[in-house]
Amino acid sequence: MGFIDWADRDIKCAEMIYKFSIESNDNKYFDIDQEASYHCSQAAEKYLKGYLAWRWKNDGKNNKEILSDLKQLGHKNKKILEVCISEDGTFATLKGIIDKLEPYELLKYPDEAEKLILSSGLLTSTDSVKQAQALGNFVKNKISN
Repeated sequence: MGFIDWADRDIKCAEMIYKFSIESNDNKYFDIDQEASYHCSQAAEKYLKGYLAWRWKNDGKNNKEILSDLKQLGHKNKKILEVCISEDGTFATLKGIIDKLEPYELLKYPDEAEKLILSSGLLTSTDSVKQAQALGNFVKNKISN
């Protein structure tokens, strides 16, 4: 299973979390929308890394080199996107999506989660899913051509 498959699974998880939050009608899950959006941010990272893995493989790098280079990029989607743009300038069209998903990158840290919950202007999970799917479709188009 590769990065694209894992990204698709993150999207599916986000959709399931959203469905659960709608069906539960329980106030203790009020911030679960952000959890779904976190999975969308994770999907964006994996889609971008999936593109880079595909690109670098076509450029002759071996799997060990590719994984090492991807690990060095870390988990900041803006940084990963910049590398994608250096490989293919059309990736610049994804900056808006990455900007919208960026607040959810650090949701795994309690202090960041608290700040996020108190923020305004955040995406709903359905919007996050749409943004991540659009990014995924862009990448899948690139690697299928």
